[in-house]
Amino acid sequence: MLLAKLNGKIVTANQSLNRKYKYYCLVCGELVVFKCGHVMMPYFAHRKGSDCVGSEGETSEHLLGKKQIFNWAEKMGYQPQYEVYFKKIKQRPDILVEVDGYKVAIEFQCSPLSHARLYERNQGYRKLGIKFIWALGAPYRRKMRDEKVAQFTQVINQQLCIVFWNTQTASFEFNRSFNSIELINNQQPYKITLSQTETISKKIITRAPDIKRIAELCYMQQHDLRLIPIVAHYQKDDWPLMSVKRTFFQTELLLKLEQFELKTLWTKTDWLLLLGSIAKGNWLSFECVRQIKRYQQRYLIEFTNELIAAAIIRTQDELIYLNQYPVWFQSEFEKNEQIKNVP
Repeated sequence: MLLAKLNGKIVTANQSLNRKYKYYCLVCGELVVFKCGHVMMPYFAHRKGSDCVGSEGETSEHLLGKKQIFNWAEKMGYQPQYEVYFKKIKQRPDILVEVDGYKVAIEFQCSPLSHARLYERNQGYRKLGIKFIWALGAPYRRKMRDEKVAQFTQVINQQLCIVFWNTQTASFEFNRSFNSIELINNQQPYKITLSQTETISKKIITRAPDIKRIAELCYMQQHDLRLIPIVAHYQKDDWPLMSVKRTFFQTELLLKLEQFELKTLWTKTDWLLLLGSIAKGNWLSFECVRQIKRYQQRYLIEFTNELIAAAIIRTQDELIYLNQYPVWFQSEFEKNEQIKNVP
């Protein structure tokens, strides 16, 4: 941490301080150690065994980033404060700023953090009406799995993104490049569905774990996963929303529709509930985005419209009915030929 008390006054860790003086934690009042060397920036640390909320270890990147963010916020006129302790929620953000009349906690995260702890921290800030930004450090710049992307996804300027703080340039980076087209091996395939079909075939041959469940569901209804209808393929370049490939979710819905009689009717609400029941348990956990259900609902409506365009379902007087069963391909050759002939 960067702040401590010396003779009743708050001081910031810097090279001019004397190690021989007694410094105390602002949160718990315990005696802390002033550390200053050639590698690490000056900082204060609790003694071993302390259970204070401020006793978490800090890397040199984290200490440097906090100082840089403080300086940036000061230049912007955001009245930054280091490590303000909120007793009611037992939390202490790295930097607290004020923007347009709102308090904003800026957390510079360089170490691993569980979903549960992140949710708890965010809920604490929400209780106090404090907005928050999670800026990630260098360890998170390695390839991030979808679960980790979802965990730290935030909405900036009405767009989903991951926020990084770059200590080399002393600046924020708003990374929106986590969009991707699923189940493809190259960036610009000639035909997305063709590339996805090839990937599915390879996964079946290698018995990839992520394909086992949906392949078994297809087999139970006398289908081959490689021969799914075109409408089952999710072809958009999109932000991760599900823990399973959306192509597999859409395939599962098509399998579910085969269990209903033709002309089965649903209200629009009941139809979305049906989709939601299949999607349940497959949504990724977004701890920093309160309105994530809006994105989930939008996706389900988009897929509904694709099913309408494919004439599998139709609408009539505010109702949705099953018009025809999805038509699966009879062979990979037939599927590939049809894909190639589509403009």
